[in-house]
Amino acid sequence: MKRVICASVLILLAAVGLQAQNERAVSRLIASGDKILEKGAVNLALEQYKKAVELDPENLEANYKAGQTSLSSVDKSQARNYFEKVQELDQNFRFDIEYLIGRSYQYSLEFDQAIEHFSFYQEHLEANTNYKGDDRVEMKNVERRIYECEVGKELIQTPLKLEITNLGNIINSEYGDYAPVLSVDEDMLIFTSRRTNGNQNDALDDDDLPYEDIYISRKVGEEWQPAENIGNVVNTRFHDSALGVSLHGESLFIYKDLNNGDIFESDQVTDGVWSKPFPLKEINSRYTEQSISMSPDGEVVFFSSNRPGGMGGFDIYVSRRERGGWSKPVNAGAQINTEYDEDAAYIHYDGKTLYFSSQGGYGMGGYDIFKSVYDSTNNTWGTPQNLGYPVNTPDDDVHFVNTQDGSRAYYASVREDGLGYTDIYMITNLEGDFREEKPKLQSVSLVINVVGEDNAPVDATVSTNDGSIQLAKESLGKFVYSTKAAEGKSFSVEARLSGYTPKSVTVDLPGATAESQEVSRTISLSKIPVVVKKEPVKEPEPVRKTTVARKGGLRNLYFDFDKTEIREEFYSRLEEVKELMSRNPGRSIKVVGHSDNVGTTRYNEELSMNRAKKVVAFLVSQGISSQRFEVEGLGAKFPLASNDDEEEGRELNRRVEFKIVN
Repeated sequence: MKRVICASVLILLAAVGLQAQNERAVSRLIASGDKILEKGAVNLALEQYKKAVELDPENLEANYKAGQTSLSSVDKSQARNYFEKVQELDQNFRFDIEYLIGRSYQYSLEFDQAIEHFSFYQEHLEANTNYKGDDRVEMKNVERRIYECEVGKELIQTPLKLEITNLGNIINSEYGDYAPVLSVDEDMLIFTSRRTNGNQNDALDDDDLPYEDIYISRKVGEEWQPAENIGNVVNTRFHDSALGVSLHGESLFIYKDLNNGDIFESDQVTDGVWSKPFPLKEINSRYTEQSISMSPDGEVVFFSSNRPGGMGGFDIYVSRRERGGWSKPVNAGAQINTEYDEDAAYIHYDGKTLYFSSQGGYGMGGYDIFKSVYDSTNNTWGTPQNLGYPVNTPDDDVHFVNTQDGSRAYYASVREDGLGYTDIYMITNLEGDFREEKPKLQSVSLVINVVGEDNAPVDATVSTNDGSIQLAKESLGKFVYSTKAAEGKSFSVEARLSGYTPKSVTVDLPGATAESQEVSRTISLSKIPVVVKKEPVKEPEPVRKTTVARKGGLRNLYFDFDKTEIREEFYSRLEEVKELMSRNPGRSIKVVGHSDNVGTTRYNEELSMNRAKKVVAFLVSQGISSQRFEVEGLGAKFPLASNDDEEEGRELNRRVEFKIVN
């Protein structure tokens, strides 16, 4: 009996000892992963955390850190397994755990599940408004993620009919390969790689990966030849990245990690021999410049920078060739740039189609590739179009360049058939419309009836806050609109009639289906009561705590309903702003846009922002630096007068104000 008891005790002690040994091993692995992660070596750190999870699947810290590093790795979708385990063990371990799980599902194209988790996080955030921890994700960011998932759902329903082919180990390596640059004849491919083979530096950077070097491959017949290092005249022992090339390949643009990131140019002296790179002084700043593309005629360049005065983060800028160098860069404007990052601009050989990557706009997550076509008749860029799925994914898709005939393109992406990190891919079958055949959709009709106080039709006029929707008058007081768009829309319709108070209604128009649909709304107008004659309405001062620039002589600008165009009578006021800023070169001004309350909050905020941007764009075109402006769109938050009366209220609320910053 004593022997049995002793044996049991020994087994118990051995188990306890093994558990303690296991815990120490897990702690060492986590500490090792933390140390590696400090250097930026995400994938090596992930391996340490994964080993820790294998030793102790119930360890909260190991699971969380494995999930967090997975979100920064090539296979981001695996993060949800670790985050869901954390939630199972302790749902209060991280305030943002639902958000993190949602991100994992978004990367794996499971958008409905992602939206569900993002929505759970929104409820959690609304219930804990006073929480200020580092693991709090702001509502604005969550709303953007939900929007991206909705876009993703739409794009994957109509995938493009094309082929995306990995260029293989002739071009790609087990390391990161990206930023392809293509010659006009498609016989030379220059790109950036962090491979060890041929690298100018045998040492590794702090993230335990090789330094960036520029490589080149030439096409013989239909085959790309093995890529080679472009040489030590262009490459250094540190980071060098290819950005763009002129039409015939005589000039190569390079990114160097100097002065926070600058653009350099190297000229091809003879075939395969390049000059020592020199900086583009007029374009570089003390901020970061990290991509560039030259127009076919060599007269214009498009590049990205995070310099002050932009729309937000990295923006795309334009500079034109002038005697002795390049002109002062100008922001490409609100049609191209958003409050998020824009990068990797590429101007096509036609000189008017601009491709670029953006984290904003109609995107499904990360950087998506868009294109916009320049309209030379009115000097504006067209609305950017998402290139669609499967070219774009919820991960980063960047550095798009295509051939002169537009039938093929090259870009960098993270995909399942990759050789390691980011790889370079070729897209074929780009000609024509390559979307999957859509189901035949039936019309969705909208009928608006406008009646007076006796419910009889009245001869009113109607307008919407969506420029794409035009209501046609069918008869007295009856207006109709028909569409076969697969996506639904929400917008407002306003009816007006002299002697009556204007009135608006919100319409939720569903997307088209295989069945015909009709939505009918009635707008009842009331006569304006007869009142005693009063003094003419004067433009009131804003009732706000902030100091309005009008005190310095600057007056507001006012806008027509749902419009951003500057009215002719207000250009004299802009001249006043221009003169003030010209006389005071050290002075900066905040341009604040406002709207009336017709329409949704989000739409009005965007409308007011676009009004402010339009004003800034005009002043910049008059020679005032964009860096001297701040732009803000406040929607309908701060009315000057009641929104119930068109003449005395809404018109005064549709305005742009000027505030002197310094």
